[in-house]
Amino acid sequence: MSILDLINYVGLCGYSVSYLACLWNKSESVEVLFRAGANFTIPDETGNPTGSQSCPRDIAAQAGHSQLTDLIDELILAKNKAAAEKGNKKKGKK
Repeated sequence: MSILDLINYVGLCGYSVSYLACLWNKSESVEVLFRAGANFTIPDETGNPTGSQSCPRDIAAQAGHSQLTDLIDELILAKNKAAAEKGNKKKGKK
């Protein structure tokens, strides 16, 4: 099992670690999971017991954790910016 499989694993409770970190407003955990490769913008692989297809970021928003959703958005923007810069370097652009 790879690290991404473990990060995205849906446990017996029906939720992934990233989902629970967002539900419980654990910003440090969210940051570590994100840097390890967790995706906070797609629903858990198997959904959850309630049948909701909300992604972890949506759960944070629904729970009223606006600072956490801002952090997730910032992490995503930084990742996308770094990927774009890396792509530009490969093409020989600045």
